[in-house]
Amino acid sequence: MTLTSQNTTTEDVLSITLVMSIEYFFYGLYTVLFVLSIWVIQHVHAKRNTTTTSKTNQLHLTSMIVIFILTTSAIVLHSALNGQLILQNHFQDGAFGASSTPKLINSLGIIGHMSDHKVGVSPRTKIQISFYSSFVTDCLIIYRMYLIWGRRGRIVAVPLVISVLNHVLGFIMTFSALHKPIAHQDVLELTFFIIDLLNNVVITFLNAGRIWKINRNARSIMELRSNINYHRTAMKIIIESGILYAVILVILVITVIGHKPAVSSSILLIPMFLPPLASVPTLIIVQAGFKKIEEYPEDSVS
Repeated sequence: MTLTSQNTTTEDVLSITLVMSIEYFFYGLYTVLFVLSIWVIQHVHAKRNTTTTSKTNQLHLTSMIVIFILTTSAIVLHSALNGQLILQNHFQDGAFGASSTPKLINSLGIIGHMSDHKVGVSPRTKIQISFYSSFVTDCLIIYRMYLIWGRRGRIVAVPLVISVLNHVLGFIMTFSALHKPIAHQDVLELTFFIIDLLNNVVITFLNAGRIWKINRNARSIMELRSNINYHRTAMKIIIESGILYAVILVILVITVIGHKPAVSSSILLIPMFLPPLASVPTLIIVQAGFKKIEEYPEDSVS
């Protein structure tokens, strides 16, 4: 996606300000959740000091840190790019021309060419980071699916292959766009998110069905059915199935499809969804950390 050559209007500036305000709000909530997830892994999980638990904790911790770093990097670059967009376009005829854009903004991230041959932070850099974060998030959600399904590799094989192929094509697309514009770039990026959405919808239904069957079997062997907390079961299904991730992706796709202003959606909108998307696997880790049983037994469902 590329920037248009026309100057941004006051409405565009207000839109950018609103989007960045929402993005910072979501990022603040995500940061709190990230700190909580680290505490859960370091303290709650530490009480279950087994070899399997230790390996799982290390994987969770590493994934959380990688996702947080990628999300933070995207937020920084998004802020720099939007500031650069306003300075280079909206104030082009005033005191702040392209030549007076702050050096810090011009030197952040991978330098790329924008409209009218101006040089600045490349929009492709942010999209690359979003792809990296999406891939790590997908891997973590699929790993949780692997645990939920009793470590059955054949269950996660197809979603994993689809995710890997989709992200590989996404990486190739963004790297190619750094050197030469690609035709229908908007459509290709939207296709990536749609495929990711469909894949996560399948994962969500499989996980939700598995968790529901496990809880149904647990209820059948309980002597006192009145002790069952149905609200807690529903919350467990909503969080651990990954349905929140699919819902956010649906909102992202709808927003991008319906967004047709002068400023490209990859520049203005997509990074705003990164903190909510990153919050989903973090929330799963927090919820899993407070469970009495960390993993689902292999023979819970026949």
